[in-house]
This record gives sequence, structure tokens and C-alpha cells, in this order.
Amino acid sequence: MLNQESPTKNNDGYANYWPTVRAITFVLLALWLLLNFGVIFYARELSGLQLFGWPIPFYMAAQGTILIYLLIIGGYALLVNRLERKLARANESKGVNESA
Repeated sequence: MLNQESPTKNNDGYANYWPTVRAITFVLLALWLLLNFGVIFYARELSGLQLFGWPIPFYMAAQGTILIYLLIIGGYALLVNRLERKLARANESKGVNESA
């Protein structure tokens, strides 16, 4: 977070903060679930496809899901930081004091 306090003030920017963060979290968790479930459920069908010489289900079980988790965490951090910067700019333009 950009500041030490959690965004809980009652103005327009803060009113949209938590619903937006929850939506980002829901979308990324749904992506995580679909990717993990899809690879496991369709493992037999995907076994004909290869990535770097390994069958896709083996590669996803060994390395791919860990890389996907890291991308999801990085995406979450990027999106929430972008949202907080946008909120900070909106508050600066309104003259809201963040330290109060």
C-alpha cells in the first residue's frame, strides 16, 4: 500500500476501493480454480499436447501451476497498486489529507 492506513474514509474514492479489490480477488481466484481444475479434469485429453518435450499435464503439475500462482500474485499486486495510485491522485486533487 502507498500509505500506512487502510483506505476506510467515507468519500467517493474510498467507497469504491473495497468492492474493486474484492472483484479483482474474485476474478483471480476464479482463474486459479479454472486453470487447476481444467488441467486435472482434462489431463487425458491434454496428454497428447507437449510443451518443451513434456506432456502438458506433467509440465503443469511439475512447474506450470507454480508459475501461474506467481503470475496471479504479481497481477494482484499490480492491479491493487494501480488502484491505490489512482485513489491517491484523486484525493490529492480534492485536497484530502491522507495523514489525518
